[in-house]
Amino acid sequence: MITFNQIKQLIEASENILISLPQEVDGDNFCGALALFYTLKKLGKKVNLISPHSPEKLKFLINEEVLENQNSLLISMKMKGGKIDKIRYEKDSQELKFYLNLKNGEIEIENISFKTSEEMPDLIITLEEGGLVFNPTLAAKEKLILYKSSSLSVCQTINNFLESFEENLIQGKIATCLLAGLIVFTQNFQNSKVNPEILKEVSWLIKRGADYQSVIKYFYKTRSLSEVKLLSQTLSKLNFDKEKGVAWCSLSQEDFKNSGSSSRELSFVLEALKLNFSLPETVFVLWQDHRSQPIIKGVFYSTKEDLVKRILENFEGVAKGNCAIFLIRDNDLRRPEEKILNLLG
Repeated sequence: MITFNQIKQLIEASENILISLPQEVDGDNFCGALALFYTLKKLGKKVNLISPHSPEKLKFLINEEVLENQNSLLISMKMKGGKIDKIRYEKDSQELKFYLNLKNGEIEIENISFKTSEEMPDLIITLEEGGLVFNPTLAAKEKLILYKSSSLSVCQTINNFLESFEENLIQGKIATCLLAGLIVFTQNFQNSKVNPEILKEVSWLIKRGADYQSVIKYFYKTRSLSEVKLLSQTLSKLNFDKEKGVAWCSLSQEDFKNSGSSSRELSFVLEALKLNFSLPETVFVLWQDHRSQPIIKGVFYSTKEDLVKRILENFEGVAKGNCAIFLIRDNDLRRPEEKILNLLG
């Protein structure tokens, strides 16, 4: 079975790397290819990316570095004692024609050659449906295939590999590409592919500098920037306990300040979490509120009615269906957080 270490050694031994996408380009493999491109450039490699097309909604992820590294075609002609006087060309949607006016001499067809202007790659990485194929074109080795699980996206597979490659390698633009791929793969966290592991990765990528706001604005175009920032802040602080089947988040006054938002905008965040994310059956959010006196407010949602009742037995609040809205006369978020987790057993 192929190991991450084998692929790491192959990449380290390669200088000129080509990343190739299949004819069926989708948001997941496109974002994964971009993440690989930026990573390999960060490692000091010469990299080219070939893609049949770029998904329109994801073009904001492409920078000049990608465009500059697209393969170009080199046309070479060997001339027999002649000189070219003029060169002109005609181009339409179907055809490109070059016209050469010779001052003297001649050009023979067999002396015209075509090739890409880049050096021959010594490693080709192909993103296929089953996984990633690493083909060392100049080395006397068989190609290596990193198979992905049917439940994983291409971006998850690449994320897992890059995490093992080098500490702190995934940052900024790389993290943003991987996050965008996960959002596309899960249809903005609304399909059956969403699970706690994906949400943990989303939270981790945001902490690594993924620009969630730039990505999510394509899904929440009508929302204010402060609302989107607060949603991003909330996702970055989500915690999960798989055994207890609970997800939770605690927001400080600093979180509201950093996002330029207020607690009034939490209604959008809570609705977005409820409708667009496949969270566990129990979720709670705590936040500091200093408008009058230092208190902590909370919303607790669970499909288990007994848990909602248990929260209301221990805190001041009211029930609204499967939800409890409550307050705690405290200023330390850690104490009520620990108490609620203990109440869940």
